[in-house]
Amino acid sequence: MQRLPLFIAFLLSGIAGISYELVWVRYVGRVVGHSTPAIAATVAFFLAGIALGAALFGKAFDRTRRPLLAYALLEATIGLLALAVPSALLFVERTLPGTASMPLSLLACGVVVLPPTTLLGATFPAMIRAVRALLGPVEGTARLYGLNTLGGMIGGLLAAFWLVPRFGYAATNLSMIAFNGAAALMLLWLHFRGEHPVGETNALAEAEAAAPAEVVAPCISYPAALAIAASTGFFAIAVEVLWVRALALSFPGTVYVFSVVLAAYLAGIGAGSLLLVPLSRRVGARPLLPLLYLFTALGVLASALLFPALTDLFFGLVRGGTINSWKLYIGGMGFAVFAAMIPATLAMGAALPLLIGLTSRESRSRDAGHIYAANVFGGTAGSLMTTFGLMPLLGLSRTLTLAATGYLLVGTLLTRLTTIRIGARQGLMLTTFAMGLGAVFGVHPDLTPAETFNKDHKLLYQRDAPSGTIAIHQRRQDGRQIRSLEVNNFYGLNETHPRTVAMQYRLGHLPLLLHPRPRKALLLGFATGSTLAAMAAHDLEQLDCVEIHADLLHLAPYFSHANHRVFEHPRVHLFAADGRRFLLAHDEAYDVIVSDLFLPRNPGVGALYSLEHFHGTRRRLKTGGIFVLWLPLWQLSPWETGVIVHTFLEVFPRATATLGNPSVTRPALALISPAPTKVSDGLESALKAHVRRSLQRAFGKDVHPSERGTMFQLSTVALQRWAADKPLNTLDKPVIEFSAPRTLMTRQLAQKRGGLATANMKYIGQLPP
Repeated sequence: MQRLPLFIAFLLSGIAGISYELVWVRYVGRVVGHSTPAIAATVAFFLAGIALGAALFGKAFDRTRRPLLAYALLEATIGLLALAVPSALLFVERTLPGTASMPLSLLACGVVVLPPTTLLGATFPAMIRAVRALLGPVEGTARLYGLNTLGGMIGGLLAAFWLVPRFGYAATNLSMIAFNGAAALMLLWLHFRGEHPVGETNALAEAEAAAPAEVVAPCISYPAALAIAASTGFFAIAVEVLWVRALALSFPGTVYVFSVVLAAYLAGIGAGSLLLVPLSRRVGARPLLPLLYLFTALGVLASALLFPALTDLFFGLVRGGTINSWKLYIGGMGFAVFAAMIPATLAMGAALPLLIGLTSRESRSRDAGHIYAANVFGGTAGSLMTTFGLMPLLGLSRTLTLAATGYLLVGTLLTRLTTIRIGARQGLMLTTFAMGLGAVFGVHPDLTPAETFNKDHKLLYQRDAPSGTIAIHQRRQDGRQIRSLEVNNFYGLNETHPRTVAMQYRLGHLPLLLHPRPRKALLLGFATGSTLAAMAAHDLEQLDCVEIHADLLHLAPYFSHANHRVFEHPRVHLFAADGRRFLLAHDEAYDVIVSDLFLPRNPGVGALYSLEHFHGTRRRLKTGGIFVLWLPLWQLSPWETGVIVHTFLEVFPRATATLGNPSVTRPALALISPAPTKVSDGLESALKAHVRRSLQRAFGKDVHPSERGTMFQLSTVALQRWAADKPLNTLDKPVIEFSAPRTLMTRQLAQKRGGLATANMKYIGQLPP
């Protein structure tokens, strides 16, 4: 039996495994929504399935006499089940009532994804059994865990940077099935080459008897190993969640940021696992385990210092022009993240296989499967508790310090495996106690980048909420106190400067002026509430608003002068929900539906420009009702705008458009389903009058809307010309979500911040009337 083909099979299995999770989470999100609770519950559900498979199948693989054949059949079965997952989840989406609750929706999706995720978890004990004849417990576990994890890193990068943007989620799923098939074929080749098909005594059994495996006497009890694996799994995933949030404080949140963090995290874990064997030979297996946990604690603490320092250095290179392209930007970000994570992740990656090796006895696959399952179950709890409990309660930096304290405690308790003196052990215990107290009472490293502090800004509110780090700042500008709302240190038109508020009022007033008698209206997006306030100024019977960030609804009083305390309006109803799922789950029909300005680069926003979302919106329009979709032309290239226009026309073929905010730097284009009222001089005068009244109510009679360019309308023919030869933006192939971040960052690196607005306006000038 040759090692290299077997190790390649482990790598291929890892490539498929992590990609399945990334793809299937998106399909489940189509059913349950993409809010933070929905995403967290979905990921936890997947992890639980993987843990279940690892726990259930270990004993079966211990008993098999043909482990390579069994492992090959497992990989093939995963591929066959994976082939049906997207279609089955789409069937659930089509047939499940829109009013179904979140638990029921997750349960329906679970029926589909639990079998394949359970089998994905079973690959770990299968790999343990496959290497039993070749390597000892520590070396075998380290090699397979390291290669499988590095395969996951490759799979994640392939999916995010090539497969999904180019081919879509369904094609990516098929690609991963091919990796499963390749792994199965390689294992079958090894089986028929190296094993005799029948008989008690075969080549594998002889190899097991004669293999000069390492001699590592088990020294950790089975219950203790389960407890250690569960606790360190909790800390490991908690740290990953916190690192993702830390990076989001410096880099604009996009689909690429999470992929880079995941890749850097998996690279460190995989490398640490592969380095375990030479390290254990030098230090010794027993004393190495507590040292790894102690070093992890130091690495986690060091990351709190390294993240701000490295990101500040990175953006210094951006400002200096050294980093001036998309590839350099992604590569530099990846290097900074990897450098901040590597001290901790190397130790994390080495610790789990060493723990398994120091615990496993005769039933190696069963023991390894149970320990791995405990680690994954702990990670599931760590993800949920950190996102919804510890981080909102204690804050980002404090929670990270507590996770480091947990690692320090585990390492200190395990020093009994070493010859360390009692005094040193007591010193470690005191250090652990002091770190825990420091974390609770605010003595800890700060993850916040230095550049986020502005001495001219006063911090009024800050919270590390589940959906993001939310802050409200106040500054003095043009003789006024201006408040701004930031999510993860980034601002997106959420401030109370009269110019910005005037723009938001225009976004709310114009759609209602296009309808002759609107009675019920819906706004997707709340932010500071200014757009909703403009809509509430009209004579409506009912006005609903959906905001995916629940915390923003509670912060509305901070902006009460600009939003006219719309949150107290008797006819206004606020909902914290995913906008697309809200339209599916409610039977209400509206005269006017407005989709506010969203930043296309943000994860999940592309779904609000998708074909499926437009179909769902159309079903909620009354006869004669209109849908207005606002597009930020300074955030999209003309090509990307054309993609959205094409998608919109597929559902509303007689649509028109108007430049509702004719600004030089921030032009906003309104795509309008066929409306009873056309844009005219009279409509523009009425819009200006409404905006003026709203501004004077907010700021006094001395404030007037700044004069802007003239509004103009784009005909259906002009939109058809813009849409020509552009692809559709769908949930399966989310063109905008992957294209917009690259386009915007490329322009910003080239110091062309106004370039996209200018390019769009130039393109509009070339369209037919």
